[in-house]
Amino acid sequence: MFKPGQIYKRKDLHLKFGGQQQGGISTPSKHPFIFLFTGLSGSDYGYQDKWDDKGAYHYTGEGQIGPMRFTKGNLAYLKAQRMSLSLIAATAASSLNTESL
Repeated sequence: MFKPGQIYKRKDLHLKFGGQQQGGISTPSKHPFIFLFTGLSGSDYGYQDKWDDKGAYHYTGEGQIGPMRFTKGNLAYLKAQRMSLSLIAATAASSLNTESL
């Protein structure tokens, strides 16, 4: 469905799959995956998303103040991991990477 290295426009992804158009976590209700959107500008707001040297992706989640709470997008992220749904990680103006956790 998605090709690693291919560039996709976020608005086109939402037109095709649905999901929230703002925020870092988007949950298309009729598809077995969620989108995780990230970019370099996130560091300006306290987000520190990154790939580590072992190939694991570290995603900050939603919320800028205090501990993360498992509501809204963060809850969807947690449920996706428990249900083995695909998490689609996309970086701004970069390639799309898919990981199934």
